[in-house]
Amino acid sequence: MRPFFRPPTRATVRLAASSVLLGFVFLPRIGLGQQAVPAPMDVQPAPDSVQLLMAEYQDKARRYTDIYNQAFAANEGLQTREVEINEMIMSALIESHPQAEQKMARLDAIETEAFSAQQDQDMEKLGQLITEANNLQSDLRAAQEIVLQQTGVRTRIDSFEAELLVAMVAIDPETESLRSRLDELSAFLSGVQGGGF
Repeated sequence: MRPFFRPPTRATVRLAASSVLLGFVFLPRIGLGQQAVPAPMDVQPAPDSVQLLMAEYQDKARRYTDIYNQAFAANEGLQTREVEINEMIMSALIESHPQAEQKMARLDAIETEAFSAQQDQDMEKLGQLITEANNLQSDLRAAQEIVLQQTGVRTRIDSFEAELLVAMVAIDPETESLRSRLDELSAFLSGVQGGGF
């Protein structure tokens, strides 16, 4: 089963100056594995064709996210399973990587410290905190990917995503084609960003 498209607006993010410190909540629904797609301000200036694709992506992502949120709001079973899978993945992560909990706690502390550094206009300190946070995130993502490949975890997530897709299609029959187009746009725009235009 190919990766489920995750609405970018569900990602848990914390802002510190111009850096994004990603929170670690462990369900596909909130951005797990989703590549960042460049917003118009992130690119130097984009050709008209790329700007049109960005606009299409943003429009379709909003529509997809609306469907997605409606599916969850209408289905308590999905909400319950989400909590259960989050707890299962967190337990597996901590069991297989004992330092994960400490690293997540440090990320929380960095958020507070980064806010203070920003208020004090201490850009050197802020830069150090951003670097530390990026390193911690990289470690946690790598640990998370290992956990997500465990058979029991992968099976539960696949089953959850299949049930979620059924609920979304019931709301809007075009969900699958919308998701496919978003996958295409996400891959293309991320590639363009990597190429630096």
